[in-house]
Amino acid sequence: MSEDPLYIRILEKLGVNTTRLKWKLYQKERKVQDIARTGIRPKGLQWLSYPHKICSHCHAINDKEARECSSCNRRLPNMLIYKISRLLTSAASGESPVIIQGFLGLMLLFFAIEISFGGFSMENIMMPDNYGLQVLGAFTTHIFQGPFQWFRWTAFGLLHGGLIHIGFNGYALYQIGPIIESQIGRARMLVLITVSQLGAALACYLWYFEINKINTLVIGASGWVFGLLGFGIILFHRMGIPSIRNQLSFWAVFMLGFGFMVGGISNAAHIGGMLGGMLIAILPAGGNVRMPGIDKAWAIIALFSILLWSVTIVFMFVSLSFNP
Repeated sequence: MSEDPLYIRILEKLGVNTTRLKWKLYQKERKVQDIARTGIRPKGLQWLSYPHKICSHCHAINDKEARECSSCNRRLPNMLIYKISRLLTSAASGESPVIIQGFLGLMLLFFAIEISFGGFSMENIMMPDNYGLQVLGAFTTHIFQGPFQWFRWTAFGLLHGGLIHIGFNGYALYQIGPIIESQIGRARMLVLITVSQLGAALACYLWYFEINKINTLVIGASGWVFGLLGFGIILFHRMGIPSIRNQLSFWAVFMLGFGFMVGGISNAAHIGGMLGGMLIAILPAGGNVRMPGIDKAWAIIALFSILLWSVTIVFMFVSLSFNP
């Protein structure tokens, strides 16, 4: 990628994070290069003007007025419903960052539940009641109070200590999450988040409860956000995109430094999550026809990740029901 344009350098001087902007610029350059190489321009939504329907079952081409598929005799929708359904399918295609969107949704859901403990006042929105956080799964010494407290190892990555906290983590995810998910796919993205979260939890457990014997409360998605940063640094270094790699590196160093200077920030979670993300980055990525087992392994681990997060969420609601 060539030197950053002047407007990006100006934005960076003003302190604006331009990671997402640089990625879009990089993608635009790639599209221009692909067009120059192949002479083929992307068609976008050109299919909307096509005078036919494609059967969703057998993929046969049918006339736009057809009510049944000429190949499999399945019923076809009218043209308006057909176009709407295709648009919705396109929106939910592999290019959509479903994993990041899902986790952002969970973060917002549990933030709303946190606030409900103390009422929807501005004071409570800015700093929710600690009792609600402990009930929902904050990482505390509660993990030693029985086998059913294990869900806290993952649950605290969905909880936040106020509007600024969730706003910052949400912004970070918006900046880097879709970029990484578009490159590695949903299965690896889910595994990346899970391993980063577990790395953050393990680091907190060792640092706070084993080494320093501190009874503290840890919450926030920043542990696995740092996992995305660590993964992204290695990913974009390998892809030969130093501008994004350097941006992520600067962001990671800045936030770690900020965490050392300001109280109430868990650098243990940040470092643990980052190491977890880097671990995933150095593992074989898959997509090699000579090693099909790697893709299957990622899919299996992703299924375990889905199970882990699903059970975690169930336990969060169970804990909520026992501690209204």
